Order: sequence, then structure tokens, then C-alpha cells
Amino acid sequence: MTSTVCNPTTPPSSHPSSLFPQITSCKTIRDLHQVHAHFIKTRQIHDPLAAAEILRFYALSTHRSIQCARSVFTQMEKPNYFSWNTIIRALAESSVNDHSLDALFFFSQMVADGSVGPNKFTFPSVLKACAKMGNLEVGVLGILVF
Repeated sequence: MTSTVCNPTTPPSSHPSSLFPQITSCKTIRDLHQVHAHFIKTRQIHDPLAAAEILRFYALSTHRSIQCARSVFTQMEKPNYFSWNTIIRALAESSVNDHSLDALFFFSQMVADGSVGPNKFTFPSVLKACAKMGNLEVGVLGILVF
């Protein structure tokens, strides 16, 4: 990566709008870790948009890291619709079967939290997780989907 993110003598901008080009220019997970570390150091990670974008990239990009995505998510003070849906989708799409159960756990946490409820972007991921577990009855009968 040739951006200033990886150049220790020229730190990336601390302005939140600078995050998006920094993230999209990441070519490896290590590059993304550097951007993430910078935003932790400058306390930008508390900006909901910055945290959501880092979460999205960890969860859904070609540099996918479910472990890092979970870490970012659990550190969010107040996850929004986008953040909840991103972590649920990432877990549902993961090739690791245990992650499907985790997707359903996060879904139940989303409902229990009550600050945001499921929406039209949540349900496809929940149903995908149920299907991967071989338990479509749970999704179809609405046991989890209220």
C-alpha cells in the first residue's frame, strides 16, 4: 500500500472523512490493522461512521477477519442498524458453521437490545444462518424472526 497510512513518518489525516480512502486503499489485512490502530490512537474509533466502516471492511471485504470484526463490534458504544446487520451478515456468510449460530446469537442480542430492531436487511442473513445450520423451521416459523 502506498498511502500515508503505512508510512510512519506521515500519519494519516485525523479527519473522519479521510477514513474511507484509507480503508479502500488497503491491500492486506495488515494495512487495515494500521488504519484501525490509527483510529484507535486518535480516538476516531468512537465516531460511529468510522467504527462502522472499519467493521464493514473487516467483516465483508476480501481481507475478511471475523475475529477483528467481532472485536470492533463489541467495542461500539451504540451499534446502529448498519453495524448490527454487518456483523450478522458476516457471520451468516462465513464458511465456518459455528458462525451461523453466532449470527443467530447476535440477532437475538439485536432484538433484546431494543435500540434498533431488525429490518429488511437483517432477515435474509438470519434465514441464511438458519439454512446453513439445516434449521429452516426456526426462520420460517418465526421462532427467531419476530
